[in-house]
Amino acid sequence: MAIQINPTTGLKEFNTRAAKAAVAIAGQGYGVESNEALKTLPEAPPGAAFNAEEQARYRDFKEARRGAADYIAMEGEFSHYLTDLYSDEPVPRESLSDECEILVVGAGFAGLLLWHKLQEAGFTDVRFCEKGGDVGGTWYWNRYPGVACDVEAYSYLPLLEEMGYIPSMKFASGFEIMEYCQNLAERFGFYEHCLFHTTLGSSAEALGGQHRSRRCDAGPLCHSGKRFVNDTEAGKNRRHDTFSGRLVPHVALELSFGSSG
Repeated sequence: MAIQINPTTGLKEFNTRAAKAAVAIAGQGYGVESNEALKTLPEAPPGAAFNAEEQARYRDFKEARRGAADYIAMEGEFSHYLTDLYSDEPVPRESLSDECEILVVGAGFAGLLLWHKLQEAGFTDVRFCEKGGDVGGTWYWNRYPGVACDVEAYSYLPLLEEMGYIPSMKFASGFEIMEYCQNLAERFGFYEHCLFHTTLGSSAEALGGQHRSRRCDAGPLCHSGKRFVNDTEAGKNRRHDTFSGRLVPHVALELSFGSSG
């Protein structure tokens, strides 16, 4: 059942973690490259120099790409990029119309760590809403070839001592980090408190802003948060409206899209 009552606490528990997508999703991030041709830089052309003229050309090129720092909403022709390619269909469940003590949006590292802290502080009536079908946050959505973290895993991955885990690489691959998030969720009972494939909708404030109620597609819930970021956007380039090729955002990598495509 997607929703059931814990006989000890009397609180609702959830089983909405989605199954993996039918298409196999597997990878190892990055590995050792043995092809010397791919590791050797070509020699600089004779007479090459980064003089004032070349610097001016570089500045012009940089200015022409300024639009890449802007963003566009995933609407209209871009709306299909919001499709979750990594999990099966959402687990069917009834709509919720009750209240909880704390509502948290997101099941990435921030959500996982907050749940760990809330448990230590004695909170139990806590719910999480996550747009994806599983935990991981950015590591759930980003699974392109070679994805990895550029921060040392021994510093980046939280609760290593509590988990008794040693990262396999100094700079862990995204696939290892995603698996670690899942292990964290299982170890500390996160899944029972999370509503997956659930997004935040409208909001309404009450009691002078000290207490706020929010409505997600699970029904009205209570929370003590102050800021929410729930919209997905994509980087915009000035040429995105004239580009005739195939756009492949890193957060919606189509598994059938090969590196040679």
